[in-house]
Amino acid sequence: MQKKYIPNLFHHGISVFAKFLLLATVSVLLLLIDSKYSFFDPLRKTISSIIYPFQRIVLIPKHAFKKINDWIEIANSIDYKSEILQQQKIKLIELMVHKLQITEENNELKRLLGIKKLSKQIPIAVEVFYEPNKFFNHRLIINQGSKSGLDIGIPIIDEYGLVGQIVRISSMTSEIALIGESNTSIPVKNSRNGLRLIAFGSGSLRKLEIRYLSENSDIKIGDVFVTSGIGGIFPPGLPVAKVTEIQIDKISGFKLAVLEGFSFPENHRYFLALKTVFENDNSENS
Repeated sequence: MQKKYIPNLFHHGISVFAKFLLLATVSVLLLLIDSKYSFFDPLRKTISSIIYPFQRIVLIPKHAFKKINDWIEIANSIDYKSEILQQQKIKLIELMVHKLQITEENNELKRLLGIKKLSKQIPIAVEVFYEPNKFFNHRLIINQGSKSGLDIGIPIIDEYGLVGQIVRISSMTSEIALIGESNTSIPVKNSRNGLRLIAFGSGSLRKLEIRYLSENSDIKIGDVFVTSGIGGIFPPGLPVAKVTEIQIDKISGFKLAVLEGFSFPENHRYFLALKTVFENDNSENS
């Protein structure tokens, strides 16, 4: 016969409270023993060794976030210091421009002071706004325009020399054609012997050419060319480029001088625009 199931209505055994009290007492005893003796040190070291890899895994996101934050702070600090250095260089350029103008006037224009209106260049700090994507032209867009007193033809320089000139302008922005552009022509002078020539853009970013030189032209590799001031667009004495190569066309007999520009327009964000102002110009008095 099958036995009848008799439910256990009354639980016999240790109560929950008694178990809790027993475990609490054991825990307190273990704490007291551990505080006075190093009995559990080997067990603690073993457990620490086991859970250490898991602790490292859990801390990976925190360490990664800290490193990324440190990189961002370092990058921001570098950018800030770079901008400060650029602004300091611009201030030094102003002194360099004034020195070049004074030297050039003393050497070549002193005899014309009585019949020629004296002029000076007012430097205006500009910043690159963006670089247009053009395959055949090397140009930059700056954040100053006619409202800042700029105009077409104004030369742009950095701390090393001539960068280019403004060829298009709006009220708030201007477009700069760099010296290496194929349509560029710059009146230059050999600082070694005073020979005046025209340098043309070669189509490369920092390369210029002096073309159709006679065989006996006094030009050597390493000669430094500066703006001659002829034409009134570029002030005299601005460093332009140096000769890196001289080629001879055996058929025509002409020489071609290849020059490398001193400026680095692709590396900088800040430049100076040199606005020419005559002494009796109304814009100077306003």
